[in-house]
Amino acid sequence: MHLPPYSPDLNPIESCWAFVKNLLRKARARLEPVLREAIRRSWLILSRCTAGCATKTRCTGAPG
Repeated sequence: MHLPPYSPDLNPIESCWAFVKNLLRKARARLEPVLREAIRRSWLILSRCTAGCATKTRCTGAPG
């Protein structure tokens, strides 16, 4: 079975996952409770800017 080449540019969810991974890297969480809180925060920030991720604009994570 032939699969087409993978292109993150054609999959808008990839930019959202990249955004979440970047936030988690910046949190530098090494303990499970801290990591869980960092994940929760990243999802809250992402929920504020999903339109920006879908349209490929940069999300700053600022409330609004």
